[in-house]
Amino acid sequence: MNKAINSDQDRPLVEIITEIKDELKHFIQTRAQILKAEIHQKLPGILSALPLVIFGILLLTTAWLLLSAALVSFVATILMPNPYAWIFGLLGVTAAWIIAGLFLLLRGLRMANPKFLIPQKTIGILKDDKLWLQNEVGGRP
Repeated sequence: MNKAINSDQDRPLVEIITEIKDELKHFIQTRAQILKAEIHQKLPGILSALPLVIFGILLLTTAWLLLSAALVSFVATILMPNPYAWIFGLLGVTAAWIIAGLFLLLRGLRMANPKFLIPQKTIGILKDDKLWLQNEVGGRP
């Protein structure tokens, strides 16, 4: 064991720094390859579902617009003697959608769970690397 320590002491500092730099470069390249592989595994599933999601959003948007038109017509019918019934109908339904939309948006942002987008395997490997490095340096895991 003393031979290993003595051999490190005999090596020039530049050589040790170069070796550390090469190991760090290799470490980063390996982790980047793992991340890239994990992204490539998830990408086909996302891409195959994308046209269905887009078409579904289009149909739901159309239905939402038709529902909004029906609600505006209903409010305007209730206010019909008023010459501004349609304007009040539009403003009322718009205000309701703004309030409901903001409520749902804020609630959804609080509940958002980005776990699917986070590369779990890569993070797990990096945590293992951190523990290994702490053990090698002599720190607490």
